[in-house]
Amino acid sequence: MKTLTSCTSLLTQAFVVFALWIPLVGCGSGGSSGGPPDSTGSRGDDSDLSADFVELEGTVTDVDDLPMHFVVRVEIEDSEDKSDDRDAGYRPGSEVVVLLDGTQPMWLHLPSEPGIGPFALLPGLKVRVRGKRSSDVAFMAEDVRVRPGRFDGIVASVEADQRALTVRSIERHDPFGGNPVPDSVTARFASGAEVEGGAESIEAFFLRYEDLLPGQVVHVRLYGIGDGSGGILAYHVEVDVDD
Repeated sequence: MKTLTSCTSLLTQAFVVFALWIPLVGCGSGGSSGGPPDSTGSRGDDSDLSADFVELEGTVTDVDDLPMHFVVRVEIEDSEDKSDDRDAGYRPGSEVVVLLDGTQPMWLHLPSEPGIGPFALLPGLKVRVRGKRSSDVAFMAEDVRVRPGRFDGIVASVEADQRALTVRSIERHDPFGGNPVPDSVTARFASGAEVEGGAESIEAFFLRYEDLLPGQVVHVRLYGIGDGSGGILAYHVEVDVDD
């Protein structure tokens, strides 16, 4: 946990950069709304980015000043879509203030690339940010990709009217952000969540659960982010009914 002094120093330096940068841009109109499944979307493509854009990867550590900026602890990770010549050059373990102006797309690293807003970011989430290095402590974001957490478990109960299910944990991967996810967690389907396997829609999932025969068990693999209170907001759900 960083001290108040170090945090203040970091933000002070970032504010200097931000103050110099503001007159150079127009006003934003609001943003878009381990392993995840293979993403086949186009948001991760560099073809629409300027050649001088670079990227950083790391863990979100501070979101108190959203939507203006958030803080990332830099981590070096091997990934197939990361190019060495795109690396932003920050020292691993350093904390960088990621500046936002309200126009940056943010999405989860999932096949459908669901968009999220800046207030969905939580401490502990893994992110890849592309943009331009502003200083040794600040980075101007062009877009933000968030790695979802993964939770494998058995469905214990459902509340169809709340679009919710309670799942007992078997295995989990990658952080969901925010408060720790308990072994028995309540998950809610996000609007437009993808469902596949033993059900192909949110509605079909609840109908399938109601029609279970004695002895049948529903296994699910949830991909999503924390809801801020120890639950999961699920954006991609794989369903398997065990006979």
